[in-house]
Amino acid sequence: IQKEKQVLVLRRRMVDCLKYCADRGKRIFLVSDMYLPKKVLESILSQFGITQYNELFVSCDYKITKEKGLFKEVKKQIKPEETCLHIGDHSIADGEMARKNGIDSFLIMSPIRMMEISAYGSLLVHVGGIESRLMLGFMISEVFNDPFSLYQSKGKPLIKESRSFGYVFIAPLLFSFLVWMFEQLKEVNSAVLLFSARDGWLLHQVYGRVAEIFGLSRLPQSYYLLISRRAMQAINKPEAEAQKECYLKYLEGLQLEKYEQIYFFDFMSRGSCQYYLEQALCRKLHGLYFQKSNSGDREKENLNVECYFKDKNALDSERQIFRLCDFLECIFTSFHPSFTGFTERFEPVYERERRTKEQLACVRDIHTGIKDYCECFAEIISDFPREMPSEDFCDGVLRLIGSDYTRIEIEELKELTLDDAVYGDKNAGRDALM
Repeated sequence: IQKEKQVLVLRRRMVDCLKYCADRGKRIFLVSDMYLPKKVLESILSQFGITQYNELFVSCDYKITKEKGLFKEVKKQIKPEETCLHIGDHSIADGEMARKNGIDSFLIMSPIRMMEISAYGSLLVHVGGIESRLMLGFMISEVFNDPFSLYQSKGKPLIKESRSFGYVFIAPLLFSFLVWMFEQLKEVNSAVLLFSARDGWLLHQVYGRVAEIFGLSRLPQSYYLLISRRAMQAINKPEAEAQKECYLKYLEGLQLEKYEQIYFFDFMSRGSCQYYLEQALCRKLHGLYFQKSNSGDREKENLNVECYFKDKNALDSERQIFRLCDFLECIFTSFHPSFTGFTERFEPVYERERRTKEQLACVRDIHTGIKDYCECFAEIISDFPREMPSEDFCDGVLRLIGSDYTRIEIEELKELTLDDAVYGDKNAGRDALM
């Protein structure tokens, strides 16, 4: 029953409808085909704040379903002079059977039915085990919570809140990668995991919490590492000895020499930061990336890296994640600009912040949605996942971000810019939402 409660989601517009009727003195009967008895359902409804009803008819108690005669029991409670409207989502059980018993009916669509007729229907081909079904449930309960949301939409759902954006589109990818990372790490001994700035900021926060829920107490200690391609290139110049010394002292403070293995997270990279960090530490690292592209540099090609996405060349791939890589960097990022080095007082130095307060607030809300999703998902499945959805499922979710599938009305998101001192700034938000 506790698990049942965890996966239940209020359809808020329907609760509003119930309240509207109750406030106007209408009698309300709840009718359900359910294997749990009335007493249990009343407790669950009460916990969700649903108490404004006169009677609850449950098939479990009457030993008959709606199709077999449950509406006859409802009809006994309706006075001859009264009219009655039944609202439900099943064409036969809630529609035809109600009408056969002299009760008017109005059908709404279930979230899964709404998904089937929307631009999101293509995702259903990737559904397999319990984990992918749960991911799909998380999505449709958020996107299609309102049964009227597809009205005049041409099948394209509307997303207006930053938290929902993170919850629906980004969280499935991040959680799937995290589980893959756990698989790479759960048997290692005497290891440490470094989450590189700035792309590792969010993942570092989720890593510890999800590991705790799964009971993975032997996973490596993790640190968020201040690093950037620009900073590492700078300290390797002959005139930057003082900067190099400061950075080496920073690394010494992490006491990395205690560990037999050092794992290094990067998002989508050619391996530059890992390569320079290996030079600074004078030891080999084990990279864990979303994806690593060919660099054309033999030394970087020889780096020890495992990738969630196996594609070697982003330009030759049809995966959506490669089209959105700049945008996703803006999402996974920290709330500091790019790291450039340390002062003589050993204080970190960053580039000038070019994001507005509104854009930073937008990213923070997206992070909140992602964290909520990951924690809730982990608590529901509780044990370590047996079969996560394929990379194609996660990439299919990312594809829904485009304007062909979703109406996204979040102005701050459209203005997100990737500030890149090496290759130049890019309006990643506008490009992603096209």
